[in-house]
Amino acid sequence: MTNGWARHRVGEFELDTSWDAPAGSVTVLFGRSGAGKSMTLRTIAGLVRPDEGRVEVGGRVVYDSERGEWVPPHRRRVGYLPQDYGLFPHLSIIGNVEYGIPRRGPDREARLSRVREIVETLGLQGLEDRRPNSLSGGQRQRTALARALASAPDVLLLDEPFAALDEDLRRTVRREIRLVLRSSTVPVLLVTHDAEEALALADRVHIIDDGHVIASGDPFDLIVQPAQERIARLSGVENLFRLHVVSIQPVEGTMVCTDQTATVQLSVPAATDARPGDEVTVGIRAVDVILARDEPAGLSARNLLEGSVHSVEPRAPGFDVSLDCGGIRIVAHVTRVAVDALSLRPGATAWAVLKASSCYVLEADPNGN
Repeated sequence: MTNGWARHRVGEFELDTSWDAPAGSVTVLFGRSGAGKSMTLRTIAGLVRPDEGRVEVGGRVVYDSERGEWVPPHRRRVGYLPQDYGLFPHLSIIGNVEYGIPRRGPDREARLSRVREIVETLGLQGLEDRRPNSLSGGQRQRTALARALASAPDVLLLDEPFAALDEDLRRTVRREIRLVLRSSTVPVLLVTHDAEEALALADRVHIIDDGHVIASGDPFDLIVQPAQERIARLSGVENLFRLHVVSIQPVEGTMVCTDQTATVQLSVPAATDARPGDEVTVGIRAVDVILARDEPAGLSARNLLEGSVHSVEPRAPGFDVSLDCGGIRIVAHVTRVAVDALSLRPGATAWAVLKASSCYVLEADPNGN
């Protein structure tokens, strides 16, 4: 278990954050670049000494500003994997991994036995004598993780561990690493700005923005179904609309909202405290928007909006199609096959289908951000 809090100012940036990572779990620090995620990890590792705070690792206090306690980094029993992996180019895989085991610990034979066990766990057997410059990105990443685990740390800190890998390799290595992390009792704190990565790995997530933790909890609840507009923007909800409530249908659990020009109406889930006339923010992910060339018939979806294609932009694994629908712009993520089949080109007419259940009614951020 590791937990704590820290306040630290660097120029105009102020970190004011807290965290907890239970044993045997993966806790993700999620947010945009520059939010303070990496600084939080460096604070736990002892590479940053905050102005104020308290840091506990493995049941031991390693920093307490009030009591004047400070344990240096090399005595914290922290496994730290930076973005660049920090491998020694002159050492083999065996040498790099063995370096993570304190020399005052077991004898050489016992150390090598542990190294071989970890190397095999991470699928690096047969590569033991190779140096980092002869390894693939995924192999270097696993070597760095093996070195971090070799020291039997009380907490494992991973800073954007998959950032240097291409998309296909990232998914493959992520699946492999997830199995390793799930089989370990070591608490893990992992930094990422990738929503897909957070969902794939996290048991719990702390969302950090502008140096502050703005939400903590279940990754699905926070990222897939965000309740706050600020979190929706951070987690990549592409469509956010400011609408006014027209009417409430309590039996159906929905409400009808309209834009300022009164040309677009959407049926969305009813917000418990919403009243006719209130302004609300409604979000829907681009992957939940269905496009059709002609007006759909016989669908259960309540929202059918006709529009004109504004742009078609590549975004793996398909395309983002932007549609102007009577005053609001809707982005849909579709496949190449759909783009061709529907003849989606700038200026073409298309229909957007939005299920009420796919929409989110979002709370405004209390700080107005």
